Amino acid sequence: MTVVIIEINKNNDKALTQQIEYKVFYESKELDLSSCYNDEIEIYYDVKNSSQFDLEKALKYSQLGIDIFNINSPFFNDICYPYEENNSDMILKDRISIIYQNYSVCDDNCDYETINLETLLITCKCLVKNKIETEIKPLRFDYIFLDLITNSSLGVMKCYKLVFNFKNKIENIGFMILTLLVICQIPLYIHYFIYSIKPINKYIFSEMKKYNYITKIYNPIKKRSIKVKNSQKIENLEKLK
Repeated sequence: MTVVIIEINKNNDKALTQQIEYKVFYESKELDLSSCYNDEIEIYYDVKNSSQFDLEKALKYSQLGIDIFNINSPFFNDICYPYEENNSDMILKDRISIIYQNYSVCDDNCDYETINLETLLITCKCLVKNKIETEIKPLRFDYIFLDLITNSSLGVMKCYKLVFNFKNKIENIGFMILTLLVICQIPLYIHYFIYSIKPINKYIFSEMKKYNYITKIYNPIKKRSIKVKNSQKIENLEKLK
C-alpha cells in the first residue's frame, strides 16, 4: 500500500502548517475511500517555520501542563481552573487574549489534538478525504465565546470545591491568618450560646418590670378578679339582709 502526500503552501504567516492532500494506492490501483468518509484518521503536520510563534513561551507553559495552542483545554474554558501570574489570579478572558496562540494549525474537517515541541509535529484528527483538492482553502481558526455567567462573578459560585482544597493554600499567608481567626471565634460562639443568653434574658425582664411593661400586661386580669370578688360580696350581703 502506498500513500501519496501533497503539501500545499498556504502563503499566510498565521498558518503554522501546510495544507495536506493525499491519495492511497494498492499496487497501481487507487483505492476508493468514500466508504471511509465518516472515519477519522490522525495526520501529523510539520511546523513550517518555528519562528512564527513564541517557542520559548510555548515551552514555558508546556512545563505547567498547558497547551497554548489548544483553545478547548480546561485552562481556557474552566473558570475553576486555578492559575495566577505575578501573585494575582488571571481570569479566562485574559488567558485567551494574552496566552492563547491563535494560529491556523489544522485543515478543514480536522480537530487539533496536540503539538510536540521537540519534533515540532502537530497532531490533528481529520475526516478521511476521497479526493485531492489543489485549491488553497481559507485558514481555519478556533474561537471560544464566553457566556455572560462564566464571564461574571456569578460564575465563580460553581467553584465552591476549591474552598476545601488546601493543596495550594498552605503557602497563602492571608488564607492561613483568616482560617486561624475563624477557628479562634468558634469557642467564643459556643461560650456565648451556653452562658450569655440567660443574663440577657434577665436584664430584659428586669427592664420591663422597671418600666411597668409586665404589670400592664397582667393588670387587666387582676382587675377582673377583684370585680368578681366584689360582686360576690354584694350578693352575700343582700342574702343576709
